[in-house]
Amino acid sequence: MSILIKSVLLDNKTVDVAIDGNRITKIGADIAGTFDTVINGSGKVALPPFYNTHGHAAMSLFRGLADNLELFDWLYNHIWPAEENLTEESVYWGSKLAILEMIKTGTVFFNDMYFYPQATIRAAEEMGIRAMVGMINADRVSPEKQKFYHSHNQMIWEQRNDFSSRIQLAFSPHAIYTVREDTLRNLAERAAAERVAIHIHLAETQKEVEDCKKEHNGLSPVQYLDQLGVLTDQTLCAHSIHLSDEDIEILKERKSILS
Repeated sequence: MSILIKSVLLDNKTVDVAIDGNRITKIGADIAGTFDTVINGSGKVALPPFYNTHGHAAMSLFRGLADNLELFDWLYNHIWPAEENLTEESVYWGSKLAILEMIKTGTVFFNDMYFYPQATIRAAEEMGIRAMVGMINADRVSPEKQKFYHSHNQMIWEQRNDFSSRIQLAFSPHAIYTVREDTLRNLAERAAAERVAIHIHLAETQKEVEDCKKEHNGLSPVQYLDQLGVLTDQTLCAHSIHLSDEDIEILKERKSILS
């Protein structure tokens, strides 16, 4: 598909921008030729696409629920109970809503971690957006919830070759406070072997940092994950707000991604 964006202001000059497929092929004044789509750029802004590197798309359904609370109060007392009512169909429609909003605001990719990942994949495939969809791991939860995660992860892993090239899978251990040490270590080894990214919440609150130090001989969450081999250049750490200078140096050395 070819696109011509006319009358774009660039470096204080009015120019046209020609696009063929996913490449900008020419920038200049009064570009001639035949194009599938012609857009008048006057009074508009032409921007590169945005990439949403961490999110839970279907939680668009919970917008406005339990705002302005500390994380653990919000999570344990409000969000997790509300999520018990979710179905695969509601996750599908919540994902569709979020994807529509992303497309309208110029987002072409999102990295997601949520229940019923097959529903999020279905929504992304239908709407033409790129996505990395996480296979959630959380084993410091009820046996029923563990079984739920495992069955859905196994399903999409077995179907991975059936998805379009726009869909990637990631291992998504929820956080250090919901995933056991041996599971984190095993996921790190499997991610390296399968060449699959890891997507994890990390150092979201001061409580997480303090609890980690108490449980793991003074190690911060970053130091703890590094000791387990989780941190690599294929690891995306969500939030990562409460970091020491030493933590930052570790993440820099491992080339891990912060979101």
